[in-house]
Amino acid sequence: EIDVNQVYRYLKALPVQPLCLTCHGSTSDIPADVQATLKTLYPDDKATGYVAGQIRGAITIKKPL
Repeated sequence: EIDVNQVYRYLKALPVQPLCLTCHGSTSDIPADVQATLKTLYPDDKATGYVAGQIRGAITIKKPL
């Protein structure tokens, strides 16, 4: 177990980049072949509609001191 008083924690936001929009942009901007593949591989996925610059997630690390 980590003692929370003795941990260095770093958190960095992950903004949506233009390349991300190929799969995660608005459905009108995602190419039809990509939409078909996404529907096959991830039928319940709803991770679309993002725009460049939106925060999509974060990466965090913890390092005991």
